[in-house]
Amino acid sequence: MKVALFLLLSASLLDVVLATRHKERHAISQSTIHLTTSFDQTPTEVIWKHKTPENAMQIAKMQNGLMIDRLNSRYTLGPNGSDLCIHDVTERDNGFYIAEATLADNRIENEKFYLMVHVKVKTRTRVPIVLFLIIIIITAAVCGVIYWTCSNRSKQGDPENQNLKTSVQDSESTFNNISHGKTNVKMKEEDVELECFEVKS
Repeated sequence: MKVALFLLLSASLLDVVLATRHKERHAISQSTIHLTTSFDQTPTEVIWKHKTPENAMQIAKMQNGLMIDRLNSRYTLGPNGSDLCIHDVTERDNGFYIAEATLADNRIENEKFYLMVHVKVKTRTRVPIVLFLIIIIITAAVCGVIYWTCSNRSKQGDPENQNLKTSVQDSESTFNNISHGKTNVKMKEEDVELECFEVKS
């Protein structure tokens, strides 16, 4: 019981120490990232592990310069396993990467990296200034044509309005003729009365 508790505390302490001593790396999704260790001796064996809050797994192992185990082809190791290369990274690759190395003097050392993958942000392509100017010129030309057409129509008038104006003018001239006719009749009546008056006198 005491041994199990001691091992549990030791593992927790190791996690705390590793958490405080890690190198932070950033990458853009779909790119390649290199995690390079700085061991003071050439390791005879290196085991790389990927640790997230949900899971921990061994992703590669190299022994005496030979690849012993690898999770998939996205992971490649450099000489003696001291360099881990991750190809085509995604957000699933976020987390801690631990290189556990056995050195030539049989010492075991660990190096820890924290990888944060950022998603590419699509930016809006700006409309070139020339295209913008062309759009303005075309818009101005269309507005000018519409204005010119409308002003010509207002000057000429619609055929219906023209017919209406003609009929109104004809009506006015007929009315004037009738009015003139009545005036002439009245004047003739006055002339007759005057003649009659002259005859009587």
